[in-house]
Amino acid sequence: MSRPRYYSPAIKRHLVTALYFEAKRQGRPMTVLTNEILERAFRELESQRPIEQGADGMVLHDAPPPYPPQ
Repeated sequence: MSRPRYYSPAIKRHLVTALYFEAKRQGRPMTVLTNEILERAFRELESQRPIEQGADGMVLHDAPPPYPPQ
């Protein structure tokens, strides 16, 4: 059975190299370090989004982000 195909972006070589050496320094898998960095960055972006209010002062919320909060 074939696996579903997901988009796999090309990451710049110098970033992959930095991730590799940092993961090695920490003694952790590169994928774990990468996931933690991305999750932290998305949480920070989410916290910087302005809160929108409607004309009546009610807070308007968008759909939840596509990544799980921690």
